[in-house]
Amino acid sequence: MKRSLLLIVVLAISLLATGCKVTGGGWITTQDGDKATFSFTYECDEGVARGQFTYHHRAEGVNVKGTFDVDSCIDEDAEEDVLYGLFATYAPQPAKLGDGGVAEIYIVDDGEPGTDDFFGIVLDDGVYDGYEESGTLGGGNIQTH
Repeated sequence: MKRSLLLIVVLAISLLATGCKVTGGGWITTQDGDKATFSFTYECDEGVARGQFTYHHRAEGVNVKGTFDVDSCIDEDAEEDVLYGLFATYAPQPAKLGDGGVAEIYIVDDGEPGTDDFFGIVLDDGVYDGYEESGTLGGGNIQTH
């Protein structure tokens, strides 16, 4: 997993741009064979990002919601199969579990119907510090608009 995340980090991009929108939802199979679900909306307009995400890995007790950082814009002219690296802040759900932290969200829209799309998440700081999962979608879709 560490090797694949290193590759993800090397390939990740975060470029200032205007007019990009990406949405998605579905599930991935985790390293332990469990199912983890996610959903997100992300939009960048005139260099300002906005949007939110949720991620839930029931078997590990990981349940987070987050907001994308305002300076986390991606390239509007990127190819469909480009990997996006987005930064966000997260909070555990319920909040009484502890402090939140920083999330790095990695996504690939690799065309329709979504079976080759990719989702990855790395959580730093807070109650889930060091948590990471990634994989192609087992179900769902990531759509670049």
